[in-house]
Amino acid sequence: PLFTPARVLELILRPHFPSGGVEVVDLARLNLSRTQLTDLVDSALLLEPDALVIFAGNNWGQSILSSINDADTRRLVSTVVRNNGLLGLKQFAEHRLKRDIQQLVNHIASLCSSHGIPLFWIIPDFNLSDWRDAESNAPYLGQEANAKWIGLRDAAFCALAAGDVTNACAYATEMVRLDGGICVTGLYILADCSRRSGDNVGQKQYLERARDALIWDNTGYVPSRCYGVVRETLAREARAYGNHIVDLPRVFSECLKGDLPDRRLFVDHCHLTSYGIRVAMAATAACMLPYAERAAAFDWTALIDERLGIPAEIEAEAAFLAGVHNAHWWQSSDVVEHFCTRAVEYSPNITPMITAFCDLQTRRAPLLMSRTAEQFSKSGAGLLQFYTINFGKQLVRSEERRV
Repeated sequence: PLFTPARVLELILRPHFPSGGVEVVDLARLNLSRTQLTDLVDSALLLEPDALVIFAGNNWGQSILSSINDADTRRLVSTVVRNNGLLGLKQFAEHRLKRDIQQLVNHIASLCSSHGIPLFWIIPDFNLSDWRDAESNAPYLGQEANAKWIGLRDAAFCALAAGDVTNACAYATEMVRLDGGICVTGLYILADCSRRSGDNVGQKQYLERARDALIWDNTGYVPSRCYGVVRETLAREARAYGNHIVDLPRVFSECLKGDLPDRRLFVDHCHLTSYGIRVAMAATAACMLPYAERAAAFDWTALIDERLGIPAEIEAEAAFLAGVHNAHWWQSSDVVEHFCTRAVEYSPNITPMITAFCDLQTRRAPLLMSRTAEQFSKSGAGLLQFYTINFGKQLVRSEERRV
């Protein structure tokens, strides 16, 4: 909260408006649904802005199926599942999401057009390289297919462990054929096979399919992300209305020279590091400035100001909490260690806090009955309290008990 995209955008734009100045009003809210976004835009126009920037799309696929309330649609969904299984449900969810985005863009674009306000859409990206959704068995496939799927999975893992990429790829391909791409496990194996074979294009394609695989799952265990159908529909519809697009997947690919988006830009699945925020807002400013009649075109890379940083202590706390958050979402030890190491590199003063958190996680006493928990509760930092105390889980101890 101390280093927001809106604040960075204002700092980047300010030198280009030396006389009249520029003000970026931050109306951002967490977990905004499509309906809430529409209401927010309606209210924002009362401020009579010179331009409107919308950075959204990560939450639009969340619980798309949970919003189905009418009996006719529920019966339709039941028929889809009965006839086409969960693959049909995935396709239904994508179709419903596409339709809703079309309606959303139509409303907001028409509203801005009627007020003569240029509209800029920022399309989010996803941490393809580092983030992994929890692997699981395939849901019910019918006709003994699940037993075959499990056998293929075990064979694929054994082949990978032995360095046999060819057979691992063959087993995983058959897994995806059986489950229809509604399970991430086979897709992750294929991505690993592509990486080991040096096929960067194939690796990206499989990771993108894995990102989109669980759109049908409304259990709440799928973190938010900008699905492929969101990016494609938003870009197409916005351009059709003459809106301006900041396509972060393209921008980040340029920034990383073709590498997959990773921990350099993201602290988790979709939230940005301070560097990721600077890159995203530099690209946004470069898109906006020509329409402010300041120049014909801007190179966004020239607008990244390394001086737009935040105090090392704040970076350290953010990196530490990123490590905690990734651990809570079962990410690899490599990712958790990376952020904890970065935290100490930013500021060694964070070390006692990391040690205290380890103590908090490994105590046998209930979490809120320890002096360490009291120490965190008095820290005064809201995010720190949320991720260490309010989240309320001793995940290390839980894992130990399961073992």
